[in-house]
Amino acid sequence: MLYPTMPRNTLETWAEEHHVTYALSFPAKMLLVPTSRLHTNWLWVHQQNNTPIIEIITRPSAHTVAETTPSNAPLDFQEAAIEYLINAAENATQALTDEREILLSAIPEDPTIQDLYKRLIVYRSQLRNNIQPRSKQDRHTQQLWLDSKRYQLQYKEESIAWCGGGSWANLSIHLDGRNTMVSCDCKQGKRGKCRFAISAIDQTLELFQDPSQHLLHEQIKRLLSTPKWLQDFELLDELIEKEIITTDQKLGWRLKETKQGFQIEPV
Repeated sequence: MLYPTMPRNTLETWAEEHHVTYALSFPAKMLLVPTSRLHTNWLWVHQQNNTPIIEIITRPSAHTVAETTPSNAPLDFQEAAIEYLINAAENATQALTDEREILLSAIPEDPTIQDLYKRLIVYRSQLRNNIQPRSKQDRHTQQLWLDSKRYQLQYKEESIAWCGGGSWANLSIHLDGRNTMVSCDCKQGKRGKCRFAISAIDQTLELFQDPSQHLLHEQIKRLLSTPKWLQDFELLDELIEKEIITTDQKLGWRLKETKQGFQIEPV
């Protein structure tokens, strides 16, 4: 049972039991929309926009605007925070159901895709030691596409990643064999070790389970079957076609090593 001004340790226990501990650190500003306009000034006047949910619920309640101070929380915000946690707990239950469905699905038969699929499963299990999954509904705004030049799948959601500073979720699934298979542009230093990383992996697993995506499967297979250095050299033809060379010019090439691999440029 959640209620305003409840003891902090009781709230923490409830959150752990319902798999929503992650949400306790979410900032008060995310509750701006559900609350009344009369209390929104509390966020800015008293500089409370980054106050975590756990603080909002456990502080003394302010029942009127005049009662609000930096050390309490408007009752509207407390009730909105409680409603959010209850919905998150229901969602966590659905997420576990969705997880079982994904993990019990058939493994792709193609050896190249199967190897990547199994590595994603292993990496996902490592993340799951400390991180709860998200439901399929949570990622309904997702986009997943292949960036062959960067040798990765790109995953994006039109969902705010409060764990990463409040921007839209944007993650990379690396296909080059590195140990850290998922990374992001997180401003909090988690670098892909979060619930959104599990969502990115789940979406990729579903991609490989979907026969209608066979054209993308083939593109990924070709990418994985071609060494990165050879792909870079195959770009030479494209570069040559773009360059206009006169008879008194000599074309040379510069090979540069970058974080994404080798790059070749005309000089």
